[in-house]
Amino acid sequence: MTENPLQKNNSETLTIIVDFGNIRIDKFLSNYFINQKDLISRNLIQQMISEEKILLNGKPVKKPSIKVFPNDQIDFPVPVSERTTNIKPVKMDLEIIYEDNDLLVINKPYNLVVHPAEGHHNDTLVNGLLYYLNGNLPNPENNFRPGIVHRLDKDTSGLMIVAKSTNAFLKLQKMIKNREVNRIYFALVHGNLKNSEARIETPFG
Repeated sequence: MTENPLQKNNSETLTIIVDFGNIRIDKFLSNYFINQKDLISRNLIQQMISEEKILLNGKPVKKPSIKVFPNDQIDFPVPVSERTTNIKPVKMDLEIIYEDNDLLVINKPYNLVVHPAEGHHNDTLVNGLLYYLNGNLPNPENNFRPGIVHRLDKDTSGLMIVAKSTNAFLKLQKMIKNREVNRIYFALVHGNLKNSEARIETPFG
């Protein structure tokens, strides 16, 4: 491949220009990410192809056996690799409610940001999780949110599920997307309330 076949599209997509061809697209992408030292497996690539997340010359790839040729353009839903580097593990007192080989359930406290963002680089839940798990968090989307399949706002406390394996990450993400996970929120209110019960069916600030 060329020295830099990577072009930045946006925060969710990278574009690879093929400079050698007649090779299956799943094998090509697997080799590419091995060369880039990114841990993206061929199985994950094949799953993303089955979900039609990978585009070849602007069209969804439907089979992993499709061949690529010189000057083909592959759009891949992974941010550029610089976004995953230098997330600092930081020791934190994490309240772990449940843990097994695939996931954690964390009681996230108030005033804790979930993942690194502008103004919060080394004081987030992800920093604490990386320390607790010795850096072993799945990151198939190659971003600043390893292990994170859903989030809570900084000012919201409560239980969060964190994936410890790529398989769990993908399954939990799919379950949440398909609304197979139920979430209940509690809020404290104060003031002179006319009713002991009320139902709010409109957005509020």
